[in-house]
Amino acid sequence: MMLARAKGIQGLWSLPKKAVARGPIRRVPIQTLSSVSTEVAGKSRPSYRPFVAGVATGIAVSFLALHSQRVIRSPESIGPSEWLSFKPQDQVYLDHIKSVVTDESKVSISFIGSSRELPDYDTYCNTLETNIRYIISQQNAEGKEFVMFCGGRGRERSGMQAVFEVADRLAKQGLNVTLYSCCPKGGFPNEQIESTITKGSLSIQTLEFDTFMNRQHATTSARCVYWGPSGPGTLYEGIEVFVSEQLGKRGIKVLASMSGPKTVYMYSDTVSASILHTLESMKELGRCHNPFEECHLEVLKN
Repeated sequence: MMLARAKGIQGLWSLPKKAVARGPIRRVPIQTLSSVSTEVAGKSRPSYRPFVAGVATGIAVSFLALHSQRVIRSPESIGPSEWLSFKPQDQVYLDHIKSVVTDESKVSISFIGSSRELPDYDTYCNTLETNIRYIISQQNAEGKEFVMFCGGRGRERSGMQAVFEVADRLAKQGLNVTLYSCCPKGGFPNEQIESTITKGSLSIQTLEFDTFMNRQHATTSARCVYWGPSGPGTLYEGIEVFVSEQLGKRGIKVLASMSGPKTVYMYSDTVSASILHTLESMKELGRCHNPFEECHLEVLKN
């Protein structure tokens, strides 16, 4: 037992000698070790700060470039402070429209109508002008600025283009007219899109909406809605006004409130007669309320 312990101690004592036999031990100063460890750590953990800063700068530049392009097509009446608030594009438009339709110094009318060519276009333009003057007289609007909203210019000689034609007539007769053309971004396929222009007492403001429903909301935002010759799209817009008014009276908001209860003036033709007949049939079957009770509806005699 004693012999084994002695051999063990002798083995441990011989370890440094074996290490020396392999070569001299290099003693590195503490400062050198610190600098080496720092260098290695720097290589193993590269800094991502320049990359992150570059990405953030690129996003900011892209956003500002896109934002500045939209400002170019903004209405003249929207102040720069509103655009610098960085609201979504559509919300800026809707906030501005709400300030217009609730302004007591202005009278506003929304126009919905077919974007297809009308066979009796010239006659319809004369009828539309007469109907507009009647609506203005009903709103006690003499001497006030006249504001019109529509869903774009449509095709040549369409019900939508007639709104632009009559707006120009009214301006030439001395009315101060502002026409807001509310379009989806880039306009409808195969339809005209008007530039934002001012000529004489007529100002045309083109608003291009990113979301179609916001465009619909803007088009029918005025307290008075003129329901012109109907295609499927106009029928959709008109029924949406009825449904919005009906549910609004029951505490359900389909569209955010713009100008309060609406008065609808309907152009009289065979299509409008069919629409009213369908609504009356639904009422008789208990499927809807009386449309004349949900919002004030007046069918105009042509």
